[in-house]
Amino acid sequence: ASVTLTVNSDPKATASVPSFTIGQGLGKTATMTITNTGNADLTGVSITLTDLTGPSSTVFSAGNVDFSEESGISVPFGATPKSITVTINVPPTQAVGTYTGTATVKNSDNSVLDTKTLTVEVRTPSHAVAFLDAIALGGANQKTNQTISKTFRVKNNGDFAETVTLSTNLASKYGAVLTPSSFSLSSGAEQTVTLQISIPRDQTTGDVSI
Repeated sequence: ASVTLTVNSDPKATASVPSFTIGQGLGKTATMTITNTGNADLTGVSITLTDLTGPSSTVFSAGNVDFSEESGISVPFGATPKSITVTINVPPTQAVGTYTGTATVKNSDNSVLDTKTLTVEVRTPSHAVAFLDAIALGGANQKTNQTISKTFRVKNNGDFAETVTLSTNLASKYGAVLTPSSFSLSSGAEQTVTLQISIPRDQTTGDVSI
């Protein structure tokens, strides 16, 4: 006796879509992925996006959103997720607020594989550099006439690349050194900085703000 086994094609996929926070008049890129969760190769996959709507039904045009691939996308069975670069450019006059639209991933026969919400938060562009850590040196057992150091992080929370220069108003007797004392930070980037000081022999004990 013979046995015939028939396996029917079951095209499936899931998508992941990033969220964006962008200043007016600026742009940003991120990556979305399409994962083949079925049992066959996917070819001719396409991505469409509705206009995004925001406060008081204000529209953020889908024309301001670009996908590195929008049609003819191949996602082989068993392969790693397909990466698609999403680029968003916010017009300078776009109203501040949160906008949402629907991204739809379709198969070659136009059947829907997945839908996801694309969220874009438009804000007033800003310059904002912040210290992420408290800077405290020494401790209960700290001795005088020693050199100690502390690392801390500086982050650019703004929308523009910044050149950051750090300085300290510590008295010269502490020999304070910041490394690095000057650096560039792109939007969202962090820099670790080391502060080194020498504790004088005549330093008073206890918590001292210097």
